[in-house]
Amino acid sequence: MKNACLILPNFKIKSELKRRPDLLNKQILISGINGNKEVVLDYTSNINGISRGSLLKDVLLKIKNPIILENDEKYYFEIHDELIKNLLNLFERIEIYKYECIYIDISDVLIYPYDSLEIAEIIFGAIPKYLSAYLGFSAGKYSSYIAALLASPGNFKNLEFNKKTIGNLSTCLLPVSDDVKTKMDFLGLTDFKKISSLKKENILFQFGKTGRFIWDFVNGIDES
Repeated sequence: MKNACLILPNFKIKSELKRRPDLLNKQILISGINGNKEVVLDYTSNINGISRGSLLKDVLLKIKNPIILENDEKYYFEIHDELIKNLLNLFERIEIYKYECIYIDISDVLIYPYDSLEIAEIIFGAIPKYLSAYLGFSAGKYSSYIAALLASPGNFKNLEFNKKTIGNLSTCLLPVSDDVKTKMDFLGLTDFKKISSLKKENILFQFGKTGRFIWDFVNGIDES
């Protein structure tokens, strides 16, 4: 286990609830401008049938009287920046992907497998509890991301990443675009085992350059 991944789901919503606890359990949308259109950037888990990037006007036809908050990048950045500073006081190398995903190189501190419990406690100690972070450990960056997705809120998951242990994982967990996932679903490629059973050239034909990553990954190769 050389990498850790922190997932901070609905970071913007949870940041808003920190300063507006009176909105707890309400249906909340955070809106912003994309080009010249107003879209949904984040929303509470009690809203179904929409996605990030949906046009606000379309969402309002489905959801009755939600609370709409304007995107406040300055506020979100301040909270996230404080979090990153806390982590950098503990670890030398981290990689940030937007607000909701942080990769941590733990190769210098994780010597024995049982050290993961202590390291998880250190990481969670640097993260505000209201963010309900998911934490994953694995050999590579992207496999640690999947480990985090498999964890429960406020807990961590160790993922031994090899072909035998990952075969039954859903392809929806793959770190690829939604368009690629839609195509895989259309082709009936619903788990890692189904893809790994195919010839590599078939996957390359269907998915091009991304197919090379997919085939390697589902066969337990993560060089990230």
